[in-house]
Amino acid sequence: MSGQFVLDKDRIERAVKIRKGDVFSRRNISNTSQNIVTLLGEKGYAFSKVNPLPEFNEEDNTINLNFFIDPGNKTYVRRINIFGNTSTSDNVIRRELRQFEQ
Repeated sequence: MSGQFVLDKDRIERAVKIRKGDVFSRRNISNTSQNIVTLLGEKGYAFSKVNPLPEFNEEDNTINLNFFIDPGNKTYVRRINIFGNTSTSDNVIRRELRQFEQ
């Protein structure tokens, strides 16, 4: 992994589901990237990017993956407006939201 680390490196490494010796799988690479983006999103980095950068070794037919992490800027929400709902109280809807006003 490389890039800017705004979370503990150990916490990010737990989100990586690819281990040394595994067979190459684009699905596992995509899932790992999404896991890291989700972790960053939970900490307020809504527009983070994780790019897997493969390095091919033709001598022994292996690939070294480097996940480049760009968390972007932290995102803040000033106000959440809820309208058009007449049957449910506003506070009932707000308690179900994952994003809060700050």
